Amino acid sequence: MDSSFSAQFVPFNDIQTNATTHSETYSLDQVIYRASSGGLLDVKHDMDALLHYDAAYWRKLLDSRVGTTKWPHGSGVWSKKELVLPQIGDEDIVSMFEGNSNLFWAERFGKELGMTDLWVKQCGNSHTGSFKDLGMTVLVSQVNRLRKMRPDSVQAVGCASTGDTSAALSAYCAAAGIPSIVFLPADKISLAQLVQPIANGALVLSIDTDFDGCMKLIREVTAQSPIYLANSMNSLRLEGQKTAAIEIMQQFNWQPVDNVIIPGGNLGNVYAFYKGFKMCKDLGLIERLPRLIVAQAQNANPLYQAYKNGYDNFQPVKAQTTFASAIQIGDPVSIDRAILALKAADGVVEEASEEELMDAAARADLTGMFNCPHTGVALAALIKLRESGVIAPSDRTVVVSTAHGLKFAQSKVAYHSKGIDGVDHHYEVEIHGLDDALDLATEVWALAVPQVLAAVGAALQSEEFRAAVVGAFSAKATEGIRGDSFGALLEFLSKVDAAPITAEVRIALKAVKLSVLMPKVLACTKRDGKDMANSFHREEAYRGNLWELMQALYRVCSINGLFPALGGGVAMPSPGLPPQGTVSAPLPSTDTIESSPPTG
Repeated sequence: MDSSFSAQFVPFNDIQTNATTHSETYSLDQVIYRASSGGLLDVKHDMDALLHYDAAYWRKLLDSRVGTTKWPHGSGVWSKKELVLPQIGDEDIVSMFEGNSNLFWAERFGKELGMTDLWVKQCGNSHTGSFKDLGMTVLVSQVNRLRKMRPDSVQAVGCASTGDTSAALSAYCAAAGIPSIVFLPADKISLAQLVQPIANGALVLSIDTDFDGCMKLIREVTAQSPIYLANSMNSLRLEGQKTAAIEIMQQFNWQPVDNVIIPGGNLGNVYAFYKGFKMCKDLGLIERLPRLIVAQAQNANPLYQAYKNGYDNFQPVKAQTTFASAIQIGDPVSIDRAILALKAADGVVEEASEEELMDAAARADLTGMFNCPHTGVALAALIKLRESGVIAPSDRTVVVSTAHGLKFAQSKVAYHSKGIDGVDHHYEVEIHGLDDALDLATEVWALAVPQVLAAVGAALQSEEFRAAVVGAFSAKATEGIRGDSFGALLEFLSKVDAAPITAEVRIALKAVKLSVLMPKVLACTKRDGKDMANSFHREEAYRGNLWELMQALYRVCSINGLFPALGGGVAMPSPGLPPQGTVSAPLPSTDTIESSPPTG
Protein backbone atom coordinates (compact mmCIF):
# COMPACT_ATOMS: atom_id res chain seq x y z
CA MET A 1 0.00 0.00 0.00
CA ASP A 2 1.13 3.51 -0.86
CA SER A 3 2.77 5.15 2.18
CA SER A 4 1.99 8.64 0.87
CA PHE A 5 -1.54 8.64 2.30
CA SER A 6 -1.97 11.35 4.93
CA ALA A 7 -4.48 13.37 6.88
CA GLN A 8 -4.34 16.58 8.92
CA PHE A 9 -6.49 18.89 11.03
CA VAL A 10 -7.99 21.90 9.24
CA PRO A 11 -10.54 24.46 10.44
CA PHE A 12 -14.08 23.18 9.99
CA ASN A 13 -14.98 26.62 8.69
CA ASP A 14 -12.81 25.86 5.65
CA ILE A 15 -14.96 22.77 4.98
CA GLN A 16 -18.11 24.88 5.28
CA THR A 17 -16.82 27.40 2.75
CA ASN A 18 -15.31 24.80 0.39
CA ALA A 19 -11.89 26.42 0.74
CA THR A 20 -9.28 24.89 -1.56
CA THR A 21 -6.41 26.21 0.52
CA HIS A 22 -6.14 26.49 4.29
CA SER A 23 -4.76 29.36 6.33
CA GLU A 24 -3.89 26.93 9.11
CA THR A 25 -3.27 23.20 9.31
CA TYR A 26 -2.21 20.97 12.17
CA SER A 27 -0.62 17.55 12.41
CA LEU A 28 -2.78 14.81 13.95
CA ASP A 29 0.13 14.36 16.37
CA GLN A 30 -0.63 17.73 17.94
CA VAL A 31 -2.87 18.01 21.00
CA ILE A 32 -5.34 20.54 19.67
CA TYR A 33 -9.14 20.69 19.50
CA ARG A 34 -10.02 24.07 18.03
CA ALA A 35 -8.83 26.39 15.30
CA SER A 36 -7.31 29.75 16.15
CA SER A 37 -10.73 31.32 15.58
CA GLY A 38 -12.19 29.11 18.31
CA GLY A 39 -14.11 27.02 15.79
CA LEU A 40 -14.03 23.26 15.46
CA LEU A 41 -11.40 21.35 13.54
CA ASP A 42 -11.95 18.64 10.96
CA VAL A 43 -9.76 15.79 9.71
CA LYS A 44 -9.04 16.24 6.04
CA HIS A 45 -7.49 13.46 3.95
CA ASP A 46 -5.23 13.83 0.94
CA MET A 47 -7.87 12.82 -1.58
CA ASP A 48 -5.48 13.22 -4.52
CA ALA A 49 -3.33 10.42 -3.09
CA LEU A 50 -6.37 8.22 -2.46
CA LEU A 51 -7.73 8.85 -5.97
CA HIS A 52 -4.48 7.54 -7.40
CA TYR A 53 -6.28 4.19 -7.06
CA ASP A 54 -9.61 3.58 -8.80
CA ALA A 55 -12.91 2.46 -7.26
CA ALA A 56 -12.39 -1.17 -8.29
CA TYR A 57 -9.13 -1.26 -6.35
CA TRP A 58 -10.72 0.14 -3.19
CA ARG A 59 -13.69 -2.21 -3.37
CA LYS A 60 -11.43 -5.21 -3.74
CA LEU A 61 -9.13 -4.13 -0.92
CA LEU A 62 -11.88 -3.31 1.56
CA ASP A 63 -13.91 -6.42 0.75
CA SER A 64 -10.87 -8.66 1.15
CA ARG A 65 -10.41 -7.61 4.78
CA VAL A 66 -13.95 -8.17 6.06
CA GLY A 67 -14.17 -10.67 8.90
CA THR A 68 -10.51 -11.69 8.90
CA THR A 69 -8.34 -12.10 11.98
CA LYS A 70 -5.36 -10.28 10.52
CA TRP A 71 -4.21 -7.43 12.75
CA PRO A 72 -5.53 -4.81 12.61
CA HIS A 73 -7.63 -5.22 9.49
CA GLY A 74 -10.10 -7.64 11.06
CA SER A 75 -11.65 -4.63 12.78
CA GLY A 76 -14.52 -3.00 10.93
CA VAL A 77 -12.77 0.33 11.53
CA TRP A 78 -9.18 -0.60 10.79
CA SER A 79 -10.08 -2.59 7.68
CA LYS A 80 -10.46 0.95 6.30
CA LYS A 81 -7.26 2.24 7.87
CA GLU A 82 -6.13 4.20 4.80
CA LEU A 83 -9.42 6.15 4.92
CA VAL A 84 -9.31 6.69 8.69
CA LEU A 85 -5.86 7.25 10.22
CA PRO A 86 -3.36 6.41 7.48
CA GLN A 87 -0.18 7.48 9.27
CA ILE A 88 -0.50 5.44 12.44
CA GLY A 89 1.56 2.29 12.86
CA ASP A 90 -0.18 -1.03 13.41
CA GLU A 91 1.72 -1.42 16.68
CA ASP A 92 0.04 1.70 18.10
CA ILE A 93 -3.51 0.65 17.33
CA VAL A 94 -5.81 -0.19 20.25
CA SER A 95 -8.62 -2.31 18.92
CA MET A 96 -11.09 -4.95 20.05
CA PHE A 97 -12.18 -5.71 16.49
CA GLU A 98 -15.11 -3.34 16.71
CA GLY A 99 -17.42 -2.72 13.80
CA ASN A 100 -18.54 -5.34 11.29
CA SER A 101 -21.95 -5.01 12.97
CA ASN A 102 -25.11 -6.67 11.78
CA LEU A 103 -27.23 -5.05 9.09
CA PHE A 104 -30.45 -7.01 9.05
CA TRP A 105 -33.58 -6.94 6.97
CA ALA A 106 -36.46 -5.92 9.25
CA GLU A 107 -38.92 -7.74 7.05
CA ARG A 108 -41.83 -8.16 9.46
CA PHE A 109 -41.68 -4.63 10.89
CA GLY A 110 -41.32 -3.26 7.39
CA LYS A 111 -44.47 -5.07 6.28
CA GLU A 112 -46.38 -3.43 9.14
CA LEU A 113 -45.34 -0.07 7.71
CA GLY A 114 -45.97 -1.09 4.10
CA MET A 115 -42.24 -1.20 3.31
CA THR A 116 -40.30 -3.83 1.40
CA ASP A 117 -36.71 -2.69 1.94
CA LEU A 118 -36.31 -1.70 5.60
CA TRP A 119 -33.02 -2.45 7.37
CA VAL A 120 -31.56 -1.90 10.82
CA LYS A 121 -27.84 -1.30 11.29
CA GLN A 122 -27.07 -2.60 14.77
CA CYS A 123 -24.13 -0.46 15.79
CA GLY A 124 -24.90 -1.35 19.40
CA ASN A 125 -23.71 -4.90 18.77
CA SER A 126 -20.22 -3.84 19.74
CA HIS A 127 -17.68 -4.32 22.51
CA THR A 128 -19.21 -1.89 25.00
CA GLY A 129 -22.71 -1.96 23.54
CA SER A 130 -22.80 1.24 21.50
CA PHE A 131 -21.52 2.85 18.30
CA LYS A 132 -19.07 4.91 20.39
CA ASP A 133 -16.54 2.08 20.12
CA LEU A 134 -16.01 2.96 16.46
CA GLY A 135 -14.67 6.40 17.29
CA MET A 136 -12.93 5.50 20.51
CA THR A 137 -10.63 2.94 18.93
CA VAL A 138 -9.29 5.73 16.69
CA LEU A 139 -8.94 8.34 19.41
CA VAL A 140 -7.28 6.04 21.95
CA SER A 141 -4.96 4.63 19.28
CA GLN A 142 -3.78 8.15 18.47
CA VAL A 143 -3.31 8.87 22.18
CA ASN A 144 -1.31 5.66 22.47
CA ARG A 145 0.91 6.90 19.65
CA LEU A 146 1.31 10.33 21.28
CA ARG A 147 2.26 8.86 24.66
CA LYS A 148 5.00 6.82 22.99
CA MET A 149 6.28 9.83 21.07
CA ARG A 150 6.05 12.31 23.98
CA PRO A 151 5.34 10.52 27.28
CA ASP A 152 4.52 13.73 29.16
CA SER A 153 2.14 15.12 26.54
CA VAL A 154 -0.88 13.09 27.62
CA GLN A 155 -1.24 11.67 31.12
CA ALA A 156 -4.91 10.65 30.94
CA VAL A 157 -7.96 10.83 28.67
CA GLY A 158 -11.21 12.44 29.81
CA CYS A 159 -14.76 12.93 28.61
CA ALA A 160 -18.18 14.18 29.56
CA SER A 161 -20.79 11.56 28.85
CA THR A 162 -24.43 10.59 28.93
CA GLY A 163 -23.25 7.02 29.42
CA ASP A 164 -22.05 5.39 26.22
CA THR A 165 -18.99 7.56 25.57
CA SER A 166 -17.67 6.90 29.07
CA ALA A 167 -18.12 3.14 28.63
CA ALA A 168 -16.19 3.13 25.36
CA LEU A 169 -13.44 5.45 26.61
CA SER A 170 -12.83 3.48 29.80
CA ALA A 171 -12.70 0.14 27.98
CA TYR A 172 -10.23 1.22 25.32
CA CYS A 173 -8.06 3.11 27.78
CA ALA A 174 -8.01 0.06 30.03
CA ALA A 175 -6.92 -2.08 27.07
CA ALA A 176 -4.04 0.33 26.42
CA GLY A 177 -3.12 0.92 30.07
CA ILE A 178 -4.02 4.62 29.85
CA PRO A 179 -5.75 6.34 32.80
CA SER A 180 -9.25 7.64 32.06
CA ILE A 181 -11.56 10.10 33.79
CA VAL A 182 -15.27 10.60 33.05
CA PHE A 183 -17.78 13.25 34.09
CA LEU A 184 -21.33 11.91 34.27
CA PRO A 185 -24.55 13.84 35.03
CA ALA A 186 -25.90 12.52 38.34
CA ASP A 187 -28.96 10.24 38.12
CA LYS A 188 -29.31 10.65 34.37
CA ILE A 189 -27.77 7.42 33.02
CA SER A 190 -28.67 3.76 33.37
CA LEU A 191 -27.06 1.50 35.93
CA ALA A 192 -25.52 -0.57 33.13
CA GLN A 193 -23.91 2.56 31.70
CA LEU A 194 -22.63 3.62 35.11
CA VAL A 195 -21.03 0.30 36.01
CA GLN A 196 -19.10 -0.02 32.75
CA PRO A 197 -16.47 2.71 33.39
CA ILE A 198 -16.27 1.72 37.04
CA ALA A 199 -15.55 -1.88 36.09
CA ASN A 200 -12.84 -0.73 33.66
CA GLY A 201 -11.07 1.25 36.37
CA ALA A 202 -11.92 4.78 35.22
CA LEU A 203 -12.11 7.67 37.67
CA VAL A 204 -15.86 8.34 37.60
CA LEU A 205 -17.18 11.72 38.77
CA SER A 206 -20.94 12.10 39.16
CA ILE A 207 -21.76 15.79 38.74
CA ASP A 208 -25.00 17.45 39.82
CA THR A 209 -25.69 18.94 36.40
CA ASP A 210 -26.77 17.84 32.92
CA PHE A 211 -24.55 16.74 30.03
CA ASP A 212 -24.00 20.30 28.88
CA GLY A 213 -22.70 21.20 32.34
CA CYS A 214 -20.38 18.17 32.33
CA MET A 215 -19.14 19.18 28.89
CA LYS A 216 -18.28 22.65 30.13
CA LEU A 217 -16.31 21.20 33.03
CA ILE A 218 -14.31 18.72 30.98
CA ARG A 219 -13.38 21.42 28.47
CA GLU A 220 -12.01 23.54 31.29
CA VAL A 221 -10.10 20.60 32.78
CA THR A 222 -8.53 19.49 29.50
CA ALA A 223 -7.55 23.08 28.65
CA GLN A 224 -5.52 23.37 31.84
CA SER A 225 -3.98 19.91 32.22
CA PRO A 226 -2.37 17.11 30.17
CA ILE A 227 -5.70 15.29 29.96
CA TYR A 228 -6.73 14.54 26.40
CA LEU A 229 -10.31 15.45 25.44
CA ALA A 230 -12.29 12.50 24.10
CA ASN A 231 -15.63 14.11 23.27
CA SER A 232 -16.82 14.42 19.71
CA MET A 233 -15.64 18.03 19.42
CA ASN A 234 -12.37 16.10 18.93
CA SER A 235 -12.79 15.21 15.29
CA LEU A 236 -10.61 12.10 15.51
CA ARG A 237 -13.56 10.14 16.88
CA LEU A 238 -15.65 10.99 13.85
CA GLU A 239 -13.08 9.30 11.63
CA GLY A 240 -13.89 6.00 13.28
CA GLN A 241 -17.62 6.59 13.39
CA LYS A 242 -17.77 7.35 9.67
CA THR A 243 -16.75 3.75 8.96
CA ALA A 244 -20.29 2.63 9.86
CA ALA A 245 -21.52 4.51 6.78
CA ILE A 246 -18.84 2.94 4.57
CA GLU A 247 -19.70 -0.45 6.06
CA ILE A 248 -23.39 -0.04 5.22
CA MET A 249 -22.55 0.60 1.58
CA GLN A 250 -20.17 -2.34 1.59
CA GLN A 251 -22.88 -4.60 3.04
CA PHE A 252 -25.20 -3.55 0.21
CA ASN A 253 -22.46 -4.42 -2.29
CA TRP A 254 -22.01 -0.70 -2.93
CA GLN A 255 -25.57 -0.34 -4.25
CA PRO A 256 -27.63 2.82 -3.51
CA VAL A 257 -29.46 3.49 -0.27
CA ASP A 258 -32.35 5.97 -0.18
CA ASN A 259 -32.65 6.96 3.49
CA VAL A 260 -30.52 6.62 6.61
CA ILE A 261 -32.17 7.53 9.93
CA ILE A 262 -29.84 8.49 12.78
CA PRO A 263 -30.74 9.38 16.38
CA GLY A 264 -29.29 12.81 17.13
CA GLY A 265 -27.97 14.24 20.38
CA ASN A 266 -24.57 15.92 20.29
CA LEU A 267 -24.82 15.41 16.50
CA GLY A 268 -21.25 14.30 15.80
CA ASN A 269 -22.53 10.98 14.45
CA VAL A 270 -24.69 12.76 11.89
CA TYR A 271 -21.64 14.46 10.43
CA ALA A 272 -19.61 11.24 10.70
CA PHE A 273 -22.15 9.34 8.57
CA TYR A 274 -22.13 12.15 6.05
CA LYS A 275 -18.32 12.05 5.90
CA GLY A 276 -18.38 8.30 5.32
CA PHE A 277 -20.94 8.47 2.55
CA LYS A 278 -19.23 11.45 0.92
CA MET A 279 -15.86 9.69 0.94
CA CYS A 280 -17.46 6.70 -0.75
CA LYS A 281 -18.92 8.95 -3.42
CA ASP A 282 -15.66 10.89 -3.91
CA LEU A 283 -13.77 7.62 -4.40
CA GLY A 284 -16.34 6.42 -6.93
CA LEU A 285 -17.57 3.60 -4.69
CA ILE A 286 -21.20 4.78 -4.82
CA GLU A 287 -23.16 6.92 -7.24
CA ARG A 288 -25.10 9.16 -4.84
CA LEU A 289 -25.49 10.07 -1.19
CA PRO A 290 -28.38 8.66 0.82
CA ARG A 291 -30.80 11.16 2.31
CA LEU A 292 -29.90 11.73 5.96
CA ILE A 293 -32.74 11.85 8.46
CA VAL A 294 -31.99 12.93 12.03
CA ALA A 295 -34.37 11.85 14.78
CA GLN A 296 -34.45 13.81 18.03
CA ALA A 297 -36.32 13.31 21.29
CA GLN A 298 -38.95 16.00 21.68
CA ASN A 299 -37.54 16.74 25.13
CA ALA A 300 -34.13 17.59 23.65
CA ASN A 301 -34.73 18.86 20.14
CA PRO A 302 -32.63 21.94 19.28
CA LEU A 303 -31.79 20.67 15.79
CA TYR A 304 -35.45 19.97 15.05
CA GLN A 305 -36.35 23.49 16.11
CA ALA A 306 -33.61 24.89 13.87
CA TYR A 307 -34.77 22.71 10.96
CA LYS A 308 -38.33 24.01 11.29
CA ASN A 309 -36.92 27.54 11.10
CA GLY A 310 -34.82 26.88 8.02
CA TYR A 311 -31.66 26.53 10.14
CA ASP A 312 -31.69 30.24 10.86
CA ASN A 313 -30.90 31.55 14.31
CA PHE A 314 -30.11 28.28 16.06
CA GLN A 315 -30.92 28.45 19.75
CA PRO A 316 -29.86 25.88 22.38
CA VAL A 317 -32.61 24.47 24.58
CA LYS A 318 -32.72 23.25 28.15
CA ALA A 319 -32.91 19.49 27.63
CA GLN A 320 -35.69 17.83 29.59
CA THR A 321 -35.61 14.29 30.91
CA THR A 322 -36.06 11.62 28.25
CA PHE A 323 -35.76 7.86 28.20
CA ALA A 324 -33.35 8.41 25.32
CA SER A 325 -30.83 9.66 27.86
CA ALA A 326 -27.78 9.45 25.60
CA ILE A 327 -29.25 12.15 23.34
CA GLN A 328 -30.58 14.33 26.17
CA ILE A 329 -28.47 17.26 24.99
CA GLY A 330 -29.73 20.80 24.53
CA ASP A 331 -26.60 22.52 23.23
CA PRO A 332 -24.93 20.13 20.77
CA VAL A 333 -21.27 20.71 20.00
CA SER A 334 -21.63 19.53 16.41
CA ILE A 335 -24.65 21.61 15.42
CA ASP A 336 -22.81 23.31 12.53
CA ARG A 337 -21.44 19.98 11.33
CA ALA A 338 -24.92 18.43 11.37
CA ILE A 339 -26.47 21.35 9.46
CA LEU A 340 -23.78 21.10 6.78
CA ALA A 341 -24.44 17.36 6.44
CA LEU A 342 -28.21 17.78 6.25
CA LYS A 343 -28.00 20.50 3.63
CA ALA A 344 -25.63 18.44 1.50
CA ALA A 345 -27.69 15.24 1.78
CA ASP A 346 -31.23 16.60 1.28
CA GLY A 347 -31.74 16.05 5.00
CA VAL A 348 -34.84 15.87 7.14
CA VAL A 349 -35.23 16.24 10.91
CA GLU A 350 -38.07 14.68 12.88
CA GLU A 351 -38.88 14.52 16.59
CA ALA A 352 -40.52 11.93 18.84
CA SER A 353 -42.37 12.36 22.10
CA GLU A 354 -41.71 10.01 25.01
CA GLU A 355 -44.84 8.07 24.18
CA GLU A 356 -43.94 7.85 20.49
CA LEU A 357 -40.37 6.67 21.09
CA MET A 358 -41.34 4.07 23.71
CA ASP A 359 -44.26 2.82 21.64
CA ALA A 360 -42.07 2.56 18.54
CA ALA A 361 -39.40 0.59 20.36
CA ALA A 362 -42.00 -1.75 21.89
CA ARG A 363 -43.80 -2.21 18.57
CA ALA A 364 -40.57 -3.15 16.82
CA ASP A 365 -39.62 -5.44 19.71
CA LEU A 366 -42.75 -7.45 18.95
CA THR A 367 -41.20 -8.31 15.58
CA GLY A 368 -38.03 -9.74 17.14
CA MET A 369 -35.87 -6.72 17.96
CA PHE A 370 -34.81 -5.45 21.39
CA ASN A 371 -34.38 -1.73 20.93
CA CYS A 372 -32.79 0.92 23.09
CA PRO A 373 -34.85 4.12 23.56
CA HIS A 374 -32.58 6.03 21.15
CA THR A 375 -33.37 3.54 18.41
CA GLY A 376 -36.98 4.04 19.46
CA VAL A 377 -36.59 7.71 18.55
CA ALA A 378 -35.34 6.74 15.07
CA LEU A 379 -38.14 4.19 14.64
CA ALA A 380 -40.74 6.74 15.71
CA ALA A 381 -39.36 9.14 13.11
CA LEU A 382 -39.54 6.37 10.53
CA ILE A 383 -43.21 5.71 11.35
CA LYS A 384 -44.14 9.40 11.16
CA LEU A 385 -42.27 10.01 7.90
CA ARG A 386 -43.72 6.87 6.39
CA GLU A 387 -47.24 7.99 7.33
CA SER A 388 -46.62 11.44 5.86
CA GLY A 389 -45.25 9.98 2.63
CA VAL A 390 -41.76 11.43 3.01
CA ILE A 391 -40.45 7.87 2.95
CA ALA A 392 -41.90 5.80 0.13
CA PRO A 393 -42.92 2.12 0.44
CA SER A 394 -40.11 0.95 -1.84
CA ASP A 395 -37.37 3.18 -0.41
CA ARG A 396 -34.31 1.30 0.79
CA THR A 397 -34.16 2.70 4.31
CA VAL A 398 -31.64 2.02 7.05
CA VAL A 399 -32.38 2.78 10.70
CA VAL A 400 -29.20 3.19 12.73
CA SER A 401 -29.50 1.47 16.11
CA THR A 402 -26.90 3.21 18.23
CA ALA A 403 -26.86 1.10 21.40
CA HIS A 404 -27.82 -2.33 22.67
CA GLY A 405 -31.24 -2.61 24.29
CA LEU A 406 -29.85 -4.50 27.25
CA LYS A 407 -28.12 -1.32 28.43
CA PHE A 408 -31.57 0.20 28.96
CA ALA A 409 -33.56 -2.76 30.24
CA GLN A 410 -35.09 -0.69 33.04
CA SER A 411 -36.96 1.36 30.44
CA LYS A 412 -38.52 -1.86 29.14
CA VAL A 413 -39.61 -2.82 32.65
CA ALA A 414 -41.15 0.61 33.20
CA TYR A 415 -43.01 0.47 29.89
CA HIS A 416 -44.44 -3.02 30.19
CA SER A 417 -45.42 -2.55 33.83
CA LYS A 418 -47.27 0.66 32.90
CA GLY A 419 -44.92 2.64 35.06
CA ILE A 420 -44.46 5.73 32.86
CA ASP A 421 -46.69 8.67 33.68
CA GLY A 422 -48.27 10.34 30.70
CA VAL A 423 -47.64 7.40 28.36
CA ASP A 424 -50.51 5.17 27.19
CA HIS A 425 -48.29 2.11 26.55
CA HIS A 426 -50.03 1.14 23.29
CA TYR A 427 -47.75 -1.83 22.70
CA GLU A 428 -47.35 -2.94 26.29
CA VAL A 429 -47.06 -6.70 26.64
CA GLU A 430 -49.34 -7.42 29.57
CA ILE A 431 -47.99 -9.77 32.19
CA HIS A 432 -51.18 -11.80 32.22
CA GLY A 433 -52.60 -12.78 35.61
CA LEU A 434 -49.76 -12.73 38.09
CA ASP A 435 -52.12 -14.49 40.50
CA ASP A 436 -52.63 -17.25 37.96
CA ALA A 437 -48.91 -17.31 37.21
CA LEU A 438 -48.16 -17.74 40.91
CA ASP A 439 -50.66 -20.59 41.23
CA LEU A 440 -49.28 -22.29 38.15
CA ALA A 441 -45.69 -21.83 39.25
CA THR A 442 -46.51 -23.26 42.68
CA GLU A 443 -48.07 -26.32 41.07
CA VAL A 444 -45.07 -26.80 38.83
CA TRP A 445 -42.82 -26.27 41.83
CA ALA A 446 -44.66 -28.92 43.84
CA LEU A 447 -44.28 -31.40 41.00
CA ALA A 448 -40.67 -30.53 40.23
CA VAL A 449 -39.24 -30.44 43.73
CA PRO A 450 -39.23 -34.23 44.29
CA GLN A 451 -37.38 -34.69 41.01
CA VAL A 452 -34.91 -31.92 41.81
CA LEU A 453 -34.21 -33.20 45.27
CA ALA A 454 -34.01 -36.81 44.17
CA ALA A 455 -31.37 -35.78 41.65
CA VAL A 456 -28.94 -34.80 44.38
CA GLY A 457 -28.69 -38.45 45.29
CA ALA A 458 -27.90 -40.20 48.50
CA ALA A 459 -27.00 -36.99 50.32
CA LEU A 460 -30.67 -36.35 51.06
CA GLN A 461 -31.04 -39.77 52.61
CA SER A 462 -28.03 -39.46 54.84
CA GLU A 463 -28.36 -39.70 58.57
CA GLU A 464 -26.43 -36.48 59.15
CA PHE A 465 -28.72 -34.46 56.91
CA ARG A 466 -31.86 -35.70 58.62
CA ALA A 467 -30.30 -35.07 62.01
CA ALA A 468 -29.29 -31.54 61.04
CA VAL A 469 -32.81 -30.68 59.83
CA VAL A 470 -34.43 -32.25 62.89
CA GLY A 471 -32.11 -30.47 65.28
CA ALA A 472 -32.51 -27.10 63.68
CA PHE A 473 -36.26 -27.34 63.47
CA SER A 474 -36.60 -28.50 67.04
CA ALA A 475 -34.52 -25.55 68.22
CA LYS A 476 -36.68 -23.05 66.37
CA ALA A 477 -39.94 -24.74 67.36
CA THR A 478 -38.94 -24.54 71.01
CA GLU A 479 -38.37 -20.80 70.59
CA GLY A 480 -41.92 -20.37 69.29
CA ILE A 481 -41.67 -20.19 65.55
CA ARG A 482 -45.30 -19.48 64.74
CA GLY A 483 -45.43 -15.81 65.54
CA ASP A 484 -42.12 -15.02 63.92
CA SER A 485 -41.55 -13.27 60.60
CA PHE A 486 -40.16 -14.50 57.32
CA GLY A 487 -36.70 -13.98 58.76
CA ALA A 488 -37.30 -16.89 61.16
CA LEU A 489 -37.36 -19.32 58.27
CA LEU A 490 -34.12 -17.96 56.91
CA GLU A 491 -32.62 -18.28 60.39
CA PHE A 492 -33.86 -21.85 60.62
CA LEU A 493 -32.31 -22.74 57.29
CA SER A 494 -29.08 -21.07 58.35
CA LYS A 495 -28.98 -23.31 61.43
CA VAL A 496 -29.17 -26.33 59.17
CA ASP A 497 -26.51 -24.90 56.89
CA ALA A 498 -24.24 -24.31 59.89
CA ALA A 499 -24.40 -27.95 60.96
CA PRO A 500 -21.27 -30.09 60.42
CA ILE A 501 -22.37 -31.62 57.12
CA THR A 502 -20.50 -32.62 53.98
CA ALA A 503 -20.40 -30.65 50.73
CA GLU A 504 -22.83 -33.08 49.11
CA VAL A 505 -25.32 -32.65 51.93
CA ARG A 506 -24.91 -28.89 51.72
CA ILE A 507 -25.86 -29.04 48.04
CA ALA A 508 -28.97 -30.96 49.04
CA LEU A 509 -29.79 -28.28 51.59
CA LYS A 510 -29.52 -25.56 48.95
CA ALA A 511 -32.04 -27.48 46.84
CA VAL A 512 -34.41 -27.62 49.79
CA LYS A 513 -33.89 -23.92 50.50
CA LEU A 514 -34.57 -22.99 46.88
CA SER A 515 -37.77 -25.02 46.82
CA VAL A 516 -39.01 -23.31 49.97
CA LEU A 517 -38.15 -19.78 48.87
CA MET A 518 -39.43 -20.02 45.31
CA PRO A 519 -43.15 -19.46 46.06
CA LYS A 520 -42.30 -16.40 48.15
CA VAL A 521 -40.13 -14.96 45.39
CA LEU A 522 -43.08 -15.39 43.06
CA ALA A 523 -45.31 -13.80 45.68
CA CYS A 524 -42.98 -10.79 45.67
CA THR A 525 -43.49 -10.49 41.94
CA LYS A 526 -47.24 -10.86 42.44
CA ARG A 527 -47.31 -8.17 45.10
CA ASP A 528 -45.06 -5.62 43.47
CA GLY A 529 -43.79 -6.42 40.00
CA LYS A 530 -42.13 -3.03 39.60
CA ASP A 531 -39.77 -3.43 42.51
CA MET A 532 -39.30 -7.14 43.11
CA ALA A 533 -35.84 -6.89 44.60
CA ASN A 534 -36.84 -4.22 47.07
CA SER A 535 -40.11 -5.85 48.09
CA PHE A 536 -38.34 -9.16 48.63
CA HIS A 537 -36.44 -7.58 51.51
CA ARG A 538 -39.52 -6.15 53.19
CA GLU A 539 -39.78 -8.91 55.76
CA GLU A 540 -42.81 -7.38 57.43
CA ALA A 541 -44.84 -8.23 54.35
CA TYR A 542 -44.48 -11.90 55.19
CA ARG A 543 -45.65 -11.93 58.80
CA GLY A 544 -48.28 -14.64 59.08
CA ASN A 545 -46.89 -16.50 56.07
CA LEU A 546 -44.12 -18.30 57.91
CA TRP A 547 -46.23 -21.26 58.84
CA GLU A 548 -47.16 -21.73 55.20
CA LEU A 549 -43.47 -21.85 54.35
CA MET A 550 -42.78 -24.36 57.10
CA GLN A 551 -45.53 -26.55 55.71
CA ALA A 552 -43.85 -26.31 52.34
CA LEU A 553 -40.61 -27.49 53.93
CA TYR A 554 -42.44 -30.38 55.53
CA ARG A 555 -43.90 -31.38 52.20
CA VAL A 556 -40.52 -31.25 50.52
CA CYS A 557 -38.89 -33.30 53.22
CA SER A 558 -41.76 -35.76 53.57
CA ILE A 559 -41.96 -36.44 49.86
CA ASN A 560 -38.30 -37.32 49.92
CA GLY A 561 -38.49 -39.52 53.01
CA LEU A 562 -36.44 -37.22 55.17
CA PHE A 563 -38.61 -37.59 58.27
CA PRO A 564 -39.18 -41.28 58.92
CA ALA A 565 -39.00 -42.25 62.59
CA LEU A 566 -35.37 -42.02 63.59
CA GLY A 567 -33.48 -44.32 65.90
CA GLY A 568 -34.81 -44.09 69.47
CA GLY A 569 -38.33 -43.30 68.31
CA VAL A 570 -37.65 -39.59 67.61
CA ALA A 571 -39.83 -37.96 64.98
CA MET A 572 -40.57 -34.46 63.81
CA PRO A 573 -43.31 -32.61 65.74
CA SER A 574 -46.60 -32.10 63.96
CA PRO A 575 -46.83 -28.70 62.28
CA GLY A 576 -50.36 -28.28 63.51
CA LEU A 577 -49.47 -28.56 67.19
CA PRO A 578 -46.94 -26.85 69.43
CA PRO A 579 -43.98 -29.05 70.29
CA GLN A 580 -44.54 -31.18 73.40
CA GLY A 581 -41.12 -32.74 73.74
CA THR A 582 -40.11 -36.08 72.28
CA VAL A 583 -42.94 -38.08 70.72
CA SER A 584 -42.92 -41.53 69.24
CA ALA A 585 -45.60 -41.02 66.59
CA PRO A 586 -44.40 -40.79 62.98
CA LEU A 587 -44.84 -37.61 60.95
CA PRO A 588 -48.44 -37.27 59.81
CA SER A 589 -49.30 -37.51 56.12
CA THR A 590 -48.94 -34.31 54.16
CA ASP A 591 -52.68 -34.56 53.48
CA THR A 592 -53.36 -33.68 57.13
CA ILE A 593 -51.15 -30.57 57.19
CA GLU A 594 -53.23 -27.46 57.77
CA SER A 595 -53.36 -24.99 54.88
CA SER A 596 -53.49 -21.87 57.05
CA PRO A 597 -51.53 -20.65 60.05
CA PRO A 598 -52.87 -22.00 63.36
CA THR A 599 -54.60 -19.57 65.70
CA GLY A 600 -53.84 -18.83 69.31
